[in-house]
Amino acid sequence: TNFDNIEWDFGDGATSNNSRPNHPFPSAQSYTVSVTIERNGCQATATRNITIEEPPNALFAIDNEPTNCAELTVTINDNSTGSNLIYLWDFGNGDTSSISNPPPIIYDAIENDTIYRLSLTVQNDCAIDNFTIEIPVKARAKARFGTRFDRYCSGEKIEMSNNATGSPISYQWLKNGRQLSTDSMPPTVQHLTEIADSIEICLVVENQCGIDTVCKKILIEPTNVKAFFNTEDSTACVGEPFCFTNFSIVITIYFFCPCLIIS
Repeated sequence: TNFDNIEWDFGDGATSNNSRPNHPFPSAQSYTVSVTIERNGCQATATRNITIEEPPNALFAIDNEPTNCAELTVTINDNSTGSNLIYLWDFGNGDTSSISNPPPIIYDAIENDTIYRLSLTVQNDCAIDNFTIEIPVKARAKARFGTRFDRYCSGEKIEMSNNATGSPISYQWLKNGRQLSTDSMPPTVQHLTEIADSIEICLVVENQCGIDTVCKKILIEPTNVKAFFNTEDSTACVGEPFCFTNFSIVITIYFFCPCLIIS
């Protein structure tokens, strides 16, 4: 369309005489834009309010105990900028949120040290942006050990397996309160008794996040077998028969109760 004159006022101090101007606005806010046209001595003005949105910038900070031990409470402080933001939090533990400032999150590490990726995605009509922080969580030491049986014979070797978790830095094996070993490899335990007895074996483990103890009661039965043999001679020639006599016995244990005479 032919005009004698056209003038744009963009509301930010800038103007233009182009019929179809392309103007970048300096900051995100509302502006009053007007255009005035003139032809044959007549003027007309049109005005419109427009809003310039700020593109999203995802940003947040976290606060937690410096030890990073499980169960770790993490407080989130949102520092994102942008207009009319839509939030999506991914806490890295299967939980999500769509609010700007979610409540504190508790991170756990069951058996091993775990790294969680806490990420925030924000978007508006202009763009989308993402920000991620990695959170290392240290597992607490957990004492665990196993034995093949819960009942053994007197003198029998009690072999154990160390099943502790949490990457312990120190170990302590105890039998009836007495230290047996401080090695991660469990000791072999034996207990001699002529009567039915029990022992308590304990494992104490420790790491940067704490200490844990587990104990197990093991029953010890007196053996009812005695192994013994004899020979006629202690030496013999090659190829000559060597006679052995087995004197091993099985001991029968009797239990006697006193008799009561009731009159």
